[in-house]
Amino acid sequence: MQIFVPNIPSEGQKITLKPDDSWTREIIHDRLETFLAEPIRLSGNLHLFRFDKNVSLSGKIFLECHPDCGRCTKNFTARFEIPVKRHIVPHFKKESEKFDKKEVELQEEDLEFSSYYGDEINLDDIIIEEINLALPLNFYCQEACAGLCPKCGKNLNEGSCECQLTNETSPFNVLKGIQFPEK
Repeated sequence: MQIFVPNIPSEGQKITLKPDDSWTREIIHDRLETFLAEPIRLSGNLHLFRFDKNVSLSGKIFLECHPDCGRCTKNFTARFEIPVKRHIVPHFKKESEKFDKKEVELQEEDLEFSSYYGDEINLDDIIIEEINLALPLNFYCQEACAGLCPKCGKNLNEGSCECQLTNETSPFNVLKGIQFPEK
């Protein structure tokens, strides 16, 4: 969704994300389906306020997805409430502007700023970025998920298995026999 900055009213603009809207479905299909399995439900309320050419975006995004657990592979429902707080400013680039190639560590408050080109803000990109920053690297069905037995593959959340696991079954046992030369 493209937001034309001069058209944002002085009292602000409210944007409601509904799971059944074509725009919301398009975001899901184009950007989220690649790493989250269907069905995905995206909803939320966002508020835009304009101060001259600067725009403030705030609100919440609600995401419901059905990933597979990273430990036991069970499919489960995960729900996220993602707060959104962005200050969006016009991008000004001077011809004389040179980029310094030294590394700079971003601070937390740096993540609250974005820029836009021309007079339009691409809201899709901001929403996807907020979702990507909020999602965990690995999804777990529960914090204390026991995972799968490495020997027989049984889901250990459903009970223990008959396997006798010892240190001998570890693939890292071969490292015990390595001899290092003395200095």
